[in-house]
Parts: sequence; C-alpha cells; structure tokens
Amino acid sequence: YIVSFTTYDTLPALASRLDNVLATYESPVSASSSSLHRQIQRHNIPTDFVVWHLHDMSLSVIRWLRIQPGIKSIVRNRRLQLTSLTTTDPTAARQGTHLHHLIHMPFLMFSVIVDTFTSSSASWNYMDDWDMSRLRAKNITEDIVNWTDEPLLRDSDGDGHGSFVAGIIASVHPACPGIAPDVRLVSFRVFTSTSASYTSWLLDALNFALFLDVDVLNFSFGGPDFEDAPFVDKIHECAANGVVIVSAVGNHGPQYGSVTNPADQIDVLGVGGLGLSPSTIARFSARGQTLWEINSGYGRVKPDAVAPSMFVRGLSGENTCRLMNGTSMAAPLATGMAALVLSRLTPSQRSTFGHVGFLKGLFLQTATRLPSLYAAWVFVLWDFSLFPTSFSSRWNTTMRSTDPDNTWQHIYEQGAGRLDINQALAALPSAMYPSGYIPHDNLHQQVDPFDSQGDHPHTNFCDFFHRLLSHHHLFVEVLTTDYTCVGDWSLYGVLVIADPEDSWFPSEVALVDAAVRRHGLSVLVIADWFNPDLLRHHMSFWDATTLSTWQPVTGGANVPAINTLLAGFGVGLSSHVWSNVELLYLSGSAIIDLPDPSFVLYANLTQDTKKERGVDMGLFKEDVKEMAIAAMVQIQSGGRVVVYGDSSCVDSSTVSQMEHGMVSMCGYYCVKGYV
Repeated sequence: YIVSFTTYDTLPALASRLDNVLATYESPVSASSSSLHRQIQRHNIPTDFVVWHLHDMSLSVIRWLRIQPGIKSIVRNRRLQLTSLTTTDPTAARQGTHLHHLIHMPFLMFSVIVDTFTSSSASWNYMDDWDMSRLRAKNITEDIVNWTDEPLLRDSDGDGHGSFVAGIIASVHPACPGIAPDVRLVSFRVFTSTSASYTSWLLDALNFALFLDVDVLNFSFGGPDFEDAPFVDKIHECAANGVVIVSAVGNHGPQYGSVTNPADQIDVLGVGGLGLSPSTIARFSARGQTLWEINSGYGRVKPDAVAPSMFVRGLSGENTCRLMNGTSMAAPLATGMAALVLSRLTPSQRSTFGHVGFLKGLFLQTATRLPSLYAAWVFVLWDFSLFPTSFSSRWNTTMRSTDPDNTWQHIYEQGAGRLDINQALAALPSAMYPSGYIPHDNLHQQVDPFDSQGDHPHTNFCDFFHRLLSHHHLFVEVLTTDYTCVGDWSLYGVLVIADPEDSWFPSEVALVDAAVRRHGLSVLVIADWFNPDLLRHHMSFWDATTLSTWQPVTGGANVPAINTLLAGFGVGLSSHVWSNVELLYLSGSAIIDLPDPSFVLYANLTQDTKKERGVDMGLFKEDVKEMAIAAMVQIQSGGRVVVYGDSSCVDSSTVSQMEHGMVSMCGYYCVKGYV
C-alpha cells in the first residue's frame, strides 16, 4: 500500500511516524515499511508517502489507519504495464517498420529545468554511449535518475524512444536539432525494460521534480487509469506549484474518449498529433471527450493543442537521425516551446505567469486554429449548444473585473413561435474501467480486455448519436442522473438505453413503466452479452500486484437488470453469448421472451459460451441456432418498446453500413410506429 501523509519529511522519519501510529492499534500489526519496488536515491529528499506491506492482517486496520491524524490516504501501490502497439495509419506504415511507435512504447519520463540566466551552463541527459563531442557542447553534463528496481543500462535505450524524445527537446545534432538546446534536461527512468512500473516510482520521480524546482514536465506516455488517486493528486500538486505539465494524449484514435491520463486532466497541456497536412489531425491521435468527469457531469474536449506527429525527425541511439510517428513525438515539441517561453520571462514574471494556465492560454491564442478536431463534424460536440430547446446548466463566475462599467448582454437572439420537437433522452447507466473490472463488449476482440471508453454519445457511441440527430431529427439530451430526476416524462418521445452495465432502482423501473403506458414514451434498448458461467470461470484472473482475484462485475451489459426493467412489457433476454460475424453481431444476447403480437427479426447465431478470455476454443455446428436479435413491441394505448441484442451496431470501433440500417430501422419504429 501507499500511505500518504499530509506533510513532507524524510523517508526514515515518515516510516517511524507510521510505526508509532500503528503501535497504538488495539492489537499488534504484522506489517513493515519496505523499500521493495521503490528506489530511494537520497533518503534526505522530502517525501510524503511510505510503501507499506501488510501481512496476514484484517483490512480493518486500513480503515482505522485512514482516520488517524496526519494520514492523507491509503491506496494500493498499483503495478502499471505498458503494451507495445503499432499505429494502423496506412500513411505511416509505408515508410518502414521504425515509424510505428505509439505512446505505450516508452519507458522514460523527462522533466525540463529552464535556467533563465545561466543557459550557457545548461545540461541534458543521454541514454546511449554516443560520441558526446559531436552531439553536445563540451560544457554540458548528463543528469539521470533511475527510479526502477533494475539497474540502469547505459549501452541500450531499447527502441530508442527515450533518446528520441530527449533529442526533440534539447539535441544539438546539426541534422536534427532540438527546439531548446540550452535547457538542462533531467531524465527520470520510471519504466523497466519490460515496460513495467509502480505508482510509487512515479510519485518518487514527481517529488524529486518538485525538490529540483522543475519548470516543465514532459510525459510521452499515458494510461487509462484516471482513478490512481496518489498519482492524479501529485499531478495536481505539481501544477499548483507552478510546474507546467505537457503530456501526449495517446495513439488510440480515431476513437473518441481515448485520451490517456494525465493528458485528460484540466491542469495538464494535452498534446495531440497533426496529420500529413498541417490542417488535419493524425488518424491515430486520441481525442476527447475526457472520461473521468462523465459519471458526475460531462467530459471536456481534448487535446488542448496539436503538434507535428508524423515523420518527426530526431536522434537515434546510433549517433544518427531517424523518423518516428506518434503523439509521443508531438508532446516534446510543445515542451520545448514551453521551455523557450519560460526562458524569456524574468524571475518575477515567471512567479506570476510560469504556470500551465498561462502557457495553455498563450498557445491557444497564438496557434493556428484548425477547422475541426473531429473528422466529420465542424462543430464541437457540446450537448448544450446543439439544440434550441436545451437550457444551459453551465455558468461562469467573474472573480475580478478591471472594468466594472462594461456589461455583457447574454441574449444572442430572442423571439417566439411554435417548434415541432421530437425529443430523445439518452440514459446511459454505464460503468467502465478503472472503476471496476468491466469486460469488453466484444469477446472477439483480443487486444484490450477492459471496457474503458465510456459508452457515451460523445465517445465511442458518437456516430450513433449523430445518426439520431441527422436521420431521425431528434433533439437528444444526455441524462447523467437517475430517472427520478426527470421532472416531466411527457416532454420526451424516446428513451435510449445503450449498453447499460449498471442497474436501476425499483422506483426508476416504475417510472419507465408509467411513462410508456401513460405518456406514450418509446424505449429503445441496445443490449449486449451476459453469461454467469463465462464470467465466473473463464474471465477472472489473479493479479500479482494487488494479490487478489479480479472478477468481472458484469458482462458486456447488465442483462439481468435489463430483464427487470422490461419484465412489465413481457420482454426478456437470454444469458448466453451469441454472434454472427457476417452481420457484425459480435458477442451479444438473444431475445427469448416476447409478448404477442410483436415484430421480430431473426438471424442464425453461434454460441460463444465456449470462448475462454478471447481464445476461440472451437465451435460446433449444433451451436448454430436461429435466434431473435431485434424485437419491436407496441404497448396498448402507450408507447413502443424496441430491443436490439448487441451494441456492436452503435460502437464506432465495429460499426458497419449494414448495422447502421438496423439501428435506423429500430429508431424509426420508435419515432413513427412503423418501418
């Protein structure tokens, strides 16, 4: 565990404080403050946490320790694993095998210290045994800190990612010079040669950066775990102390909701990648909305800025120049720019303006504005700016005004008239990683076992959201609360429930039933797979870091909850996993209970129950059955209930034109009552 304190001290002092607190517990605590998985370079450097090992004790001691004075938090020391992936961008592929490096390949984190007045004695770090007389000035020295538990190898930089990023910032090679060659560049190694790390390593590195009074931090890596509280809090602390943090957004584009942490944080400058044309976004560049706000509000547009990311020229480990692709290459370009800006400020100016807010605003004002961050739409995906009927819940507070006599009239245009409205309410009781082990909706997908894109109209359901706008002419409101917060159900024509992982309260089920029968509300449910045997016996795994078994909290969708919601209408889904690859019906459910009369669409489906964690164990002919995949039910004197058994039809990662037609058919029946 990571035990964080409210104050800084040396590591031995904090370990002693922890022992003194544990000595007051009602029974002896079998635990130790250990340096396992933690390399302390200097024990006199201030730190605010201890890595604590609890042996054969009840977890009640953790609950007790959390409320003790001086203890800030106690969380598991998470093990981070970066996977090596390659971009699927065809324009990048044709240049050679060394041009496919993505954000998950590096094992280095860099921090840039800009010394405004002593640039002639600047230094920068190198990772390989280069000919230093060629590559740097003779008065520059190396500065490197290894925070991992394996020895530092100076004769190898793996794939050369770290050397390349360092060179973009501070290289003096005449053929591939860096943006800011006179900065002092400190290199923190926080990933091993197997791309593994621990939260404690990152915290030690960030604490040391604060100790060194670092000006700019560059992150050319990231991950989906925005709930790693100690790391997120430390990023906030760095930003509050005037450290400008620049982070690559990742290379999981063009999917929406794919921005990695820490680039998704508001106090971090998230940098995406430009395409081959300076007016386009690279296809592999990740983009918002950010995910960590979705459960309690609404995500934000990211990246904040974009920089060249394709065929970027930089240093290799062989004393030559090379080309690389990825947002990892775009981030150090912005870092170098930030270093140059800060180097032009006086000490008093830097104390006032040397923070991420000023530099983010400066970059946004001076950068060239692109037509759109998004591939197909020229407007920002802002739910409160799309419809004339929406009432904005956003508000702005002016803390200080230099000219109080000026007033801003907020009314852009006013008038009155009749507006014919088809209103839809998108209710998404969804859960996602890292809040829990939420398995992927598509069991045929073997790259990422976690569902981590939010299942939101402005992330991986974005295409479906816009089809509701353009094809069905619906005004769509996204519900971020439970159903009891909806004041008047008669204002809405369609309730869209897509891939729900959460459940409903009995009061919510009763509200939906009453709205359908009394107010003519139509309900469109897009479900997914659920199989208890598969979840219990084939998808759990032992996590060596947390020393616990990870068990999925639900399937691709919470089918038992859906069945409870629809039970009053006589509709039910199966607990088996069914697929038809030709239809792109990938790991869905099947409809097994329907009232009479109903309109039903059947298809030949194959049971996927015999798949073990994405590995095809073999399917047999007798497993192919004709099953119902879509059903349309007209409720007497009420609205309509439409159910489709798989969410692949609305997920932008697997959608096809054929599936668009099925969704359109279901949506059209909800609105019009016929197909």
